[in-house]
Amino acid sequence: MPTYRDSDLAFSKYNNNPGTGGSGLTPTIPPNGGYDFYAEDEKYVPNVRAGGGTSSEWRPMYDPTREEYLKDKAEAVATGVPIGTVIESRVAATRRAPTTLRVLVRSTLHVDAEYGGPFWIDLRDDMRVDEVKKAIADRCGIMPGLMKLAYAGKKFDDNCRTLSQMGVRYWSKKFPDWPVTICR
Repeated sequence: MPTYRDSDLAFSKYNNNPGTGGSGLTPTIPPNGGYDFYAEDEKYVPNVRAGGGTSSEWRPMYDPTREEYLKDKAEAVATGVPIGTVIESRVAATRRAPTTLRVLVRSTLHVDAEYGGPFWIDLRDDMRVDEVKKAIADRCGIMPGLMKLAYAGKKFDDNCRTLSQMGVRYWSKKFPDWPVTICR
């Protein structure tokens, strides 16, 4: 096996652990930032803190300049609402509207007689993996804690990533019959 110097590794904003095969908080999920066919919001960007730790928060955080904060505070006082309401509206303005995905779900954890076999479910592409598990649980009754999900061979090990960051939005457009699998 060849050895690499640190300078040879492909460190980028999408790959905070070059040479390990993983990115972000979960080392088993490879980075998807190097592929041109993914949209910018589908690429997972690890949020690395100053101390070197990785935050699992993927939503854009409110990080204003002093002038922006004072403007937001003045707007909150003028309208008579808490400043948190103004902050939420600013953050929400940076997000795009979610897309609804129709996804096939199948289980290899159970036989079809237990939970009714494969089924279709409508999910938003901005749902986190743990929210997807809850939606599947509401539909078929399998407890979310028992579910290990996978799609197109990629395991959903990081519960804080969205379906679009896991590649479901992109690949389900091309192959709508590919299932999200509840693994053993």
